[in-house]
Amino acid sequence: MRSPVGLFFRWIGYLVLTIIAIILVLPILLKILGFALKAIFVAVGVIAIIILILVLILAITGLVWYLRNRSKWQDAQTKGEPFEFGGRNFKFHVNGQDVFYDQETGRKDITPDDKK
Repeated sequence: MRSPVGLFFRWIGYLVLTIIAIILVLPILLKILGFALKAIFVAVGVIAIIILILVLILAITGLVWYLRNRSKWQDAQTKGEPFEFGGRNFKFHVNGQDVFYDQETGRKDITPDDKK
């Protein structure tokens, strides 16, 4: 299974390559179509650059979050301790089996209440 972070950065790469291709083809299109469309292409380019900057900020934020929480998640998996991952109930892997944890009651169980 591929890492979501890896897939995210792959799509960022596709976005960057697409923008580079547009920038390389832009002068040829301007000569063919004339200079009347120049303002439209400049606006599209500016919007693309703004979107790229926002995506890069999001990617850096996601990478920082991932790197900060990775060690906590790995420690929780090896020690069998709970790791707060956003929800009330979650599972983690201990000694080859999934263990479910309920944050409200503090209960660890091999099978959650809804599956019993």
